[in-house]
Amino acid sequence: KNEKDDTVTMDFPESRTMTVSIGKGGKVAWYMGLAGTPTIESHLQLRASLLDWKDKVAKATNDPEKGLIVIVKPTKAAQYKDFVNVMDETKIAGIETLAIEDDKFKPEEIAMMKAAGVY
Repeated sequence: KNEKDDTVTMDFPESRTMTVSIGKGGKVAWYMGLAGTPTIESHLQLRASLLDWKDKVAKATNDPEKGLIVIVKPTKAAQYKDFVNVMDETKIAGIETLAIEDDKFKPEEIAMMKAAGVY
């Protein structure tokens, strides 16, 4: 915990972490681990990706306590309904560990989303 501004930071294991950035036009850009080449899709396509990676992480860890972690990061271009849609998809997919990170984008994340046309 940062005593200066009351923020709490946590480290997440890269091998189990999916970051889902919500951009303009109802599109999401997601990646596993550190920021890299994102997959761009709609919230409707996101469900299949969440279920797929949930299964992959479960098989890799062989521990029900160590499932997929999803970090949702709406951009300023995201609409509220898109945020709600993404949250619904995480619920439907049965994601148990979820974090929301508002307006904290690394420069490389912004660059990749601009390159993909969702920022």
